[in-house]
Amino acid sequence: MKKVLEIKDLEVEFTINANKKTKKLKALKGVNLDLFENEIIAIVGESASGKSTIAMTIMGLLDKKAKITNGQIIFEKDNLIQKSEKEMQKIRGKRISIVFQDPFSSLNPTMKIGKQIKEAIMSKPTKQKVYELLKDVGIQDEIMRYNQYPHQISGGMRQRVMIAIAIAANPKIILADEPTTSLDTTYQMQILDLFKNINKKYGSSIIFISHDLSLIANIASKIYVMYAGKIVEKALSHKILETPKHPFTKLLIDSAIKIDEDKKKTDKFYGLNLFKRAKICLFHEICPIKKEICASTYPEDISISPDHIVACHHYKNKSKKALKTWIKSSSLSKI
Repeated sequence: MKKVLEIKDLEVEFTINANKKTKKLKALKGVNLDLFENEIIAIVGESASGKSTIAMTIMGLLDKKAKITNGQIIFEKDNLIQKSEKEMQKIRGKRISIVFQDPFSSLNPTMKIGKQIKEAIMSKPTKQKVYELLKDVGIQDEIMRYNQYPHQISGGMRQRVMIAIAIAANPKIILADEPTTSLDTTYQMQILDLFKNINKKYGSSIIFISHDLSLIANIASKIYVMYAGKIVEKALSHKILETPKHPFTKLLIDSAIKIDEDKKKTDKFYGLNLFKRAKICLFHEICPIKKEICASTYPEDISISPDHIVACHHYKNKSKKALKTWIKSSSLSKI
């Protein structure tokens, strides 16, 4: 398969002013990611892990306080990081599109939804083309819906409108940034099925971003697990679900992230890790199987198999045979 997007060693830093002091926050730390033609991959992690920052960096929509300090984003043989805003305008919404979490804030409340979709069509925008797009995203009574405003339709239907806008220019890549978070379970599964159909019909590659691992398992062929700006594990979906290697992935799957005896919220540790502790294992303070080295050295990406990578000191200098034996006997299997 042909690679359509490649992220290499991407690092993003935010300048934060707090208590009259300026601090540097590492939002992304050496992120590597590959996306192939017609592929659906997922990025999963807790709040503030850096998932949306990846999407915003790809789109060239980073906050003014953010700065790319290292890395490349290769799309169609070009490095997007080196593109000017004028050049990115020719790519954004056309070659690469995005569906945001909140469709109501993304849509223009004063414009009919049909017109908003029509504006996104690059070649011969017509009402008939809009009707076809509305049908493709599962909206019936397309003639009536064309003339409605965003506030006149449901949240699930607004998200379908956003997806129609995203596919209007037949993009090469679609970024879906938590598109189901505000929807109930029934609508969530419908939106997942919709993205699958779009992937098949339009051939767009999709990066699906979510905090819900059980949800993305229904759509993605490959999963990237993030923690505090770092991809800590990457593998085919079934391997992540059946044989997770990183302790955070295991805890994420079990939905049992427990921090200390005080049961403090995980979010506290993101701030500590991102501001102060870039040269150690980002997960060590709450890791159930931490070692002494975790508190002093940043873990390398270790290849468990050709399609399974984990950033964890426990896997260093272990042969494949030894790894299998160790995983079965270690406390990791009991988390």
